[in-house]
Order: sequence, then structure tokens, then C-alpha cells
Amino acid sequence: MSFKNILFFLVTLTIGIFFFLIISGQVDWSQIVDSLRMIKPWQFALLVVLTLGIQGMATLSWQETLRHIGYRLPWHKLWRIMVIGTAVSFVTPMAFIGGEAIVLYLLNMDMRVPWRRGINSLIIYKLADFLISAILILIGLIIFWILIGFQSPELVLSLSLVPIGAIAFSSYAFIRIRQKKGIVKPALHIFGLEKFLKEKKGSNFEKEEAEIVSFFDLRQSRSRHVLGATVVKTLLVWLQIFCLFFFITGQVSFSYSLVSNAFAGLSLLFLLPAGLGSMETLQAIGFGALGLGKTAAIGLSFVWRGMFLIVCAIGIVYLIYFSGRILEDKADELFKKLKKFWYNKNPRP
Repeated sequence: MSFKNILFFLVTLTIGIFFFLIISGQVDWSQIVDSLRMIKPWQFALLVVLTLGIQGMATLSWQETLRHIGYRLPWHKLWRIMVIGTAVSFVTPMAFIGGEAIVLYLLNMDMRVPWRRGINSLIIYKLADFLISAILILIGLIIFWILIGFQSPELVLSLSLVPIGAIAFSSYAFIRIRQKKGIVKPALHIFGLEKFLKEKKGSNFEKEEAEIVSFFDLRQSRSRHVLGATVVKTLLVWLQIFCLFFFITGQVSFSYSLVSNAFAGLSLLFLLPAGLGSMETLQAIGFGALGLGKTAAIGLSFVWRGMFLIVCAIGIVYLIYFSGRILEDKADELFKKLKKFWYNKNPRP
């Protein structure tokens, strides 16, 4: 990790803590504790299971992508790598790009998938996930605007920037697809892989461009397989928030849960570690406008973050496992070099 990345992490962490302290200072912490006590152990366990299910469907979508480009790989091995990537992305300020380099490295090391093919699969999966998630976020924001009666034009305008940007990017991507033009370079730039690719010689994606584009043609079965798994994964994300919203507020509401899900998705776009500060701020805005109070919003944010931290703990365990393997391989490689050097210096008579 470079000094620039460390500095960026510290700056974003400071910003997140600042906003967290502002929002949390506006509520009574005893009330937050009381709201958290409403979550029963079995309810939290259910939320964790849903979180793991989300990771499972994300892995399935990625597995389908890899299968259709020629690599039939075991789901459980891909799941381990996916969980590691999710853990790194969640606890670093790079929600979209934090774990991708590690995912590509482990995919190449553990299953011998070439760098170019691995990056192709990630671009396809990330684009599909981005588009489907943006649609659900947009639906949640539209419902929010309807529920608050289109009040507070400043809030509406600020929140509109993200879905408008998503729609603009989607339109741009599909126009380029229809014109048979490339979308790889813009995708590399968005997901932060452009700089990473410069370090890999021979990474020329012009030949794979048509393959990536074809995954967004619904007339092809592979497109339906990947997008179908991504849709299920996105619906599980909403179901998770729906359950969490019910456990915290005691209300069964499809519309309110869609709004909360939209704000949860938006919170990750601020690139703050673990959504610290951004999750509390946006949920407080949504809950406050809907008359539910900031206390419940912060309680929901705490439990939401706790679910992901469980997954992060699993990812860290797997990361330690792979780190041990990497160190072992490096030690074997060094031993072989030293052995070869010794025999070259001391040839047998």
C-alpha cells in the first residue's frame, strides 16, 4: 500500500468519524441502546445468514461469468475469494475498488486464471451489479420523494445526482454497445483497475471487447444467467434491509424499506471506511423526513454494519490462510534459488 493510499484512508476515516459524531451527538445514546436491544439473537443470526446469502449469489453471478468465458471453477473456492474482496472493500475507503486487486491476484494464484480473463470477468460482474443496484436505488429514491410530497428541493436535487449519474452511465454504455464501440476503458476507469492494469504487461483488451459487450445482450443465455443471479442478489439486499427495518422499528413496510435500502446503497458511494458517518447521515435524513426519528436510523446503521463486519471477520480468516500459502510459496521459491546458486558456486567434481 502506497503512502497516498494510507493518507487517503486516514482522511476519509477522519471525515467519517466527524459526520458520525455530529449525527450521534443529536440523539440520546440510551435510546440507541434500547433500540439495539430490540434485536434478538435469532434475528441478528438471520440477518447474518442473509448477508452470507448475498455473498453467495454474488459469487454465483461471478462464477457464471467465468464459466461462459471458459473457466468452470468451484463455487466454494470463488466464494472464499469473493468474501476476502468484500472484506477489504468494506473496511477501506474504496467501496468499489478496494478488494478487486486482491481478488484478481488470488484468482490467478489459486486457480491459474490469466490476468486478462480475470479482469474481464470482474468488469462484466461489476457492470451488471452496478446497473441492477442503481435501478433499485432509483426506485427507492422515487418512493422517498413521493412519500415526502416532493418537499425540500435541495435534498431532492442532491440525492438526484447519483441516480442521474447512474442513468447517464447506463445510457452511455448501452449506446456504445449498440454502436459496437468499446466500454472496457470507461469501466476500468470507474472500477479503479486502469492503474492496476498498467503494471501487467500484455494487457490488451481489444480482443475481448466483443465478449464483454455480448454479456449485456439479453438475447443470449449467458447474459440472462449473469443478470438473473445479480437480480436475485440485489433482491436479497433489499430483503435484508426489509427485515432489519422491521426488527428496529416494528413496522412492516415495503416502501420504507426500499427507501432505507436506497440510502444504504448511496452511503457506500461516499468511499468512507465501513460507511462510517455516511450511513448514519443518510439514514437519519430518510428516517427524519419520514417521521421515524434519528435514533432508529442510527440503530439500524449499527446493526447493518455489524452484519458486514461478521463477513469481514470470515474474509480476514481466509486472507490469513492465503497469506500463509503465499509466504510458503515465496519461501520455497527463495530456497530453490539459493539451492541453485549454491550448486552453481560449488559444482560437484
